[in-house]
Amino acid sequence: MGRAVFSQVIIPEARVKSIPAFELTYFDPVEERYVTLETPEIPITVTADHRNSAPTTISFPADDGEVTPMTEADSPTPRYDDLLHIRKTAPRWISATSLESNSPGFYLIQAVFSIAFFTILGFGVVHWVKQRELGRDGSLPVLSFKQSLKRIPSVGRPKREFYHAVSTSLMLWEDEHPDVPAPVLEIVDRINDRCETALYSGSTQSDAPVTEAEVREIVPVLQKLARK
Repeated sequence: MGRAVFSQVIIPEARVKSIPAFELTYFDPVEERYVTLETPEIPITVTADHRNSAPTTISFPADDGEVTPMTEADSPTPRYDDLLHIRKTAPRWISATSLESNSPGFYLIQAVFSIAFFTILGFGVVHWVKQRELGRDGSLPVLSFKQSLKRIPSVGRPKREFYHAVSTSLMLWEDEHPDVPAPVLEIVDRINDRCETALYSGSTQSDAPVTEAEVREIVPVLQKLARK
């Protein structure tokens, strides 16, 4: 059978006739359940001591019915050993820095950063104004067919860029010439098919450089379309 011994510091704050019962809950492995033990209330007599120096006394009845006076426990001294990271050393004060004590190098660095900032800000404002002027009507500027011919990549550039530029030029030409003879339209369709094959079929390496033969085969045809 187990036994539990504990102590309790009693500080009277009101005039009461007994100490409430103490409870102890534990798990009984024999009965396989939690059991709560409870002591009876402890009758006490609290007498106020009118002297300022003497503490209040508490009397417990002894087994034979006599009253045994007991002195109140002294107030515990607080300890803060569980509080960590508290600075206990004397503080080190640093004087405030005034602008008058800064060296010329400080102002030089500030000036360099200010110039760099306002330069970048100026370029951004100029770029924003240009974009606003170009797209004032809400749409991007549209090139003409002749203007697009000047942007077709030359020999050595990736085939993807070349055939994409050719396809864009033919699209602009068809918008500018809605009514064309059937033979001319057939030539345009063949070039469009070749562009789609090079761009989307995967049969050719789009990153490979365009050859001189490909440029000589397609660019002169586009130049003839520009004269029509």
